[in-house]
Formats: sequence, structure tokens, C-alpha cells
Amino acid sequence: MSKILLMHNGYPTESNPKHSSFVKNIKESLDAAGHDVSLLVLQSDFTGSKEHFIQYIRFYKKIWKHDFSRYDYVFMSLYPYYALPITRSLSKMKQPVIHWHGDDLYVSKIKAILFTPLIKKLPARTLHITPSEYFKQELADQFKYPLSKIFPSPSGGIDTGRFTENNNIDENSNTIKLGFASGLIPEKGTDLLIKVLEQTSEIEKAVNKKIQLHYIFYGKEKNRYKAVFSNFDNTVCWEVMPTSEMQNFYHAIDILLFPTMRRQESLGLVSLEAMSCGKPVVGTDAFAIKEYVLNGKSGERFEMNNSEKFIEAIITVIKNIHSYSPRTIVEERYSQHSVIDFYKTFFK
Repeated sequence: MSKILLMHNGYPTESNPKHSSFVKNIKESLDAAGHDVSLLVLQSDFTGSKEHFIQYIRFYKKIWKHDFSRYDYVFMSLYPYYALPITRSLSKMKQPVIHWHGDDLYVSKIKAILFTPLIKKLPARTLHITPSEYFKQELADQFKYPLSKIFPSPSGGIDTGRFTENNNIDENSNTIKLGFASGLIPEKGTDLLIKVLEQTSEIEKAVNKKIQLHYIFYGKEKNRYKAVFSNFDNTVCWEVMPTSEMQNFYHAIDILLFPTMRRQESLGLVSLEAMSCGKPVVGTDAFAIKEYVLNGKSGERFEMNNSEKFIEAIITVIKNIHSYSPRTIVEERYSQHSVIDFYKTFFK
């Protein structure tokens, strides 16, 4: 058993259940691997930018005062966002480990100017974890880290006991329910959903079924997109929910739509959660998505930001919906059990 300090600039709370929810997955997997895990995280029960800033100040103060020498490993998630107060303590750590996610590698020019010098101060002995093979190569290319120091592992893994298979489509139902579980922002491909809704009649004619779009009221531009979606009578809005209840959303849909355009998409947990529930995914043919959305097996990929190809892929999945077996891929490579085994050997 190793003594591990898990750090992150956020952690889900009852009032903010979606904020950094993957870190809770990581914590649970580390616990299950038999390690002694402590948390040093930013409190996420803020309601606005001012409170968020105050919590950052408090988080930085905790870091400044903390004794990092007490741990076998210091496991830092989204490291660049608190690199400044922790830099002086790096030499005191027995083994620093950085978990990269996406937003921490691709930042604005201003943040890059601030973060890059701090990242370059990491000790050469630092080990790195990325959510996918795609992001392993992206990290190595950007910072010239040796590939031998970078280890792919899905962030905490998918709890296949919670996200259970439920692909029993009602043969008597004349409606196919499309689901969108990402944040409502343009970068997630949300504008393509509008294209789908605008061509509802054409899609329904092609598949001889009604279609319905289910989405979650979540994301920085949620109010704007909800106003647009409300103009269509085949949309269903869900309230935001914690990860522990997301299986209810996946069980209610037939297909998950994941048309993201973000190169920060280092994994895509919502896709894997849906796949664990037996739902095929229509996803962008790029980033880490190519590693698990396999045409004809777990869903269909389409050319990024191409609305025509997106709709074609949706139609293909609807017509062949009984031929996919997405959960198999999750069980083989992305389950929480596989991550627990990885944590057992990695944190020796």
C-alpha cells in the first residue's frame, strides 16, 4: 500500500455535482487499489466567479503550507492551474506524478506564457499519466517528454456495475431517442444538434421512425441553447445530475451523440459511460474518440463539423441499431477494474 496525495483544482459537491466529477472516479479507483489516499483539492461549492476566485486563494494557501514529504506519491491532476504555489515543493516530493486531461495542455496564449515555464521546472523523474494513447503522443510532442515516462490510463475508469447495460429497445416504439450529455457550448458540437433538429422530417423519412433529442441543462451557454431547442417539439431537457445518477439518462436514450470539436478531448467519459450502458455512439472521427468508437461495432464516426456526414452517421446507427456491442469495448479496456489493476502496479 502506498501513501498518495491526490491534488486537483476542484472536486464534486452536492451543490456542484458535475464539477471535476472524474477526480472522484480517480479517488475511488485508488481506494479500491488498496492505497492510502488523501485529498488536497479546491472546494467546489462556489456559485459565481468571485467565490471561485476566493476558493482559489484558499487552495493556494493550503498548498503553500502543506508538507508533501509525507507521501510516497503526489498525484497532481490539472497541475498547471496550481503550479505556481507548488513549484518550491517539487524537490521535497518522493515521486511526483502528473495526470494530464486536455484543458491543461491546450490553453490560451496568455496562460501558455504563464504555465509553460512552470511546467518546464518539473523534475526529470516526474511520471505522467494521460487518459488515452492519443493524448500520450500529444503530450510527448508538445513538451518533449520521453514516451517511457508517459502511461495511458482512462481517468478513474468506468464503473460497469453502476453503468449497467440496458439496450432493450422497445420494438413497439416508433421513436428513437438521441442523447447529448456534453456541456452546451459550440466547441462540443452543439450547433450540429440544431442541424439535426432542422432536418428532423428528412431523418424520420429515411429511418421510418420519429426522433427525439434528449439533452442536459449544463454548460456555459445552456440558456442560449435551451432557448433554441425549445423551438422544436421533439426535444427533452434534463436537469443536471451527479455522475452517480447519469445511468438514468443513458438508460432513457437509444444513441449518444458526441460531435465534439475540441482537440482537448483526451478521452470522453460520457461516451464510455453510454457505451457501458449498451448505447452506440455517433462521434467525431478525431482525437481519442477513434480509439473506442469503432465503426460497425460501438457506433459510427463522422468527419468533424460536417453536418451532412453527422446526419448520415445517425441514420446508419438507427438502421443498424441491433448490430452494435459497445459495452464489450468498455469491459475490455476502460472499466474501473482495469484502472484499479493499473493503479495497483503503477503506485507500487
